[in-house]
Amino acid sequence: MGLPDNRAEAGFAAGNNEIVYGGAMDALVKFFPANIIQYSVKARSIITDILADGKRLTAMALNDSTEQVDIAAGSHAVNISFSVTEYSTPDQYRLFYRLDEEKNWILAHNGIIGFNNLAHGNYSIELKGQNPLTGNYSSPYFLNISVLPKWYETWA
Repeated sequence: MGLPDNRAEAGFAAGNNEIVYGGAMDALVKFFPANIIQYSVKARSIITDILADGKRLTAMALNDSTEQVDIAAGSHAVNISFSVTEYSTPDQYRLFYRLDEEKNWILAHNGIIGFNNLAHGNYSIELKGQNPLTGNYSSPYFLNISVLPKWYETWA
């Protein structure tokens, strides 16, 4: 439980016996700092949607943290949406991805990743979210993508 309002109007003051008083809009809150628990959350990244040229695709789960999806040959636009399984501050989570174990992470605005005209082949996307309160990251989640070749690209 937090303060009744997120604006501390009058500030905080230390009282007797290790009590701290905080003034908030229309309220006075007292608490014992020694009793404050550490905020911890075990969020997981999850894939919420995969679209190829506007058609919804279903990925196959390989294990608890990896899915596999095949993209049809000739698909031009691939969009992947993902989120985290922590709902106390969902709109504040920062969502990141990286392709094929690149060193740098890329911020995914609104949890949406878009790729255009991917060449046929195999790709791996790693996803994670960052908790705004703690700075901690969710467990990584992986999506393996196989972009299928066009029929004439299969000839030897």
